[in-house]
Amino acid sequence: MNRNEYYSDDSVLFEIVKCLGGRETVFLGKKNEEERITIRCIKAHSVKFLVENMKAFNFLKYDLNIYYSLAHLYAMPMFSFYLKERKEQQAVFNDNFLKYMTGFDFAIDFDNHLYDEETKTNKILPTAQVLEDVKTVVEVFDDYQIPYSVRCSGSGFHINVESKHFEPLKINNELQLFASINKKLSDIFILSSICGSTKAYDKRMIWKCPYSHDYKSGNVALPLSPEQVENFDFGMVKPETIIKNGIRNRGILERKGSSKGIMDFIREYQIVEEEQIGAE
Repeated sequence: MNRNEYYSDDSVLFEIVKCLGGRETVFLGKKNEEERITIRCIKAHSVKFLVENMKAFNFLKYDLNIYYSLAHLYAMPMFSFYLKERKEQQAVFNDNFLKYMTGFDFAIDFDNHLYDEETKTNKILPTAQVLEDVKTVVEVFDDYQIPYSVRCSGSGFHINVESKHFEPLKINNELQLFASINKKLSDIFILSSICGSTKAYDKRMIWKCPYSHDYKSGNVALPLSPEQVENFDFGMVKPETIIKNGIRNRGILERKGSSKGIMDFIREYQIVEEEQIGAE
């Protein structure tokens, strides 16, 4: 099944849009081998708006992936399809981004491409090794009862914790906290596949949207159940498999947990100084 056939299924668009609400949507990819495409500041909070943007920016014609902002936004404006006007609107939006931002997700990227500083080359990690890194973090988060979801990102994996679970903790600088958590996990458990994620977070950071098709791998960014994580194979995330199994109202499959679990984890691993947290 090709990507256009996959996106023709209404249940796919429905699940994607549920993830895009209250966020900036981004189309990112290429027109051809020489020309890259980046369309930011898309407001796609309904299937109608998503489809309109797909048509306006030739989404199905070119190799484009759907990303969303890790930042949650309130009252994000609509942007013109006319590029000159859109560019002016984007400049204003960028300058005022923090006024719209209401929260930010914690996210870990498990990548099978590892940059070797000594040789200055990229290494490809075996999927089994990357998956073991994922399972290590899953075990830690389960022990502390941290609410999270696991997704395939196409060729790698993501773990996400929604911003709402951090709100009661009143963190002074959550983006700094998230970078510190990534580094602490990588250092303590020697998780080579997340080394590239220890850099500082940026408020405009974007993430592969759940249920979207990754044109590079041909796989779908599927939220994974505990059983799927434990027994993962890429056959699970092929578009034809997903359509056959059905995804209507499947959601992001968030594991149960609480803000208290996050606080216990932060304190016991000494991730930030005590004065940086002010939980109620």
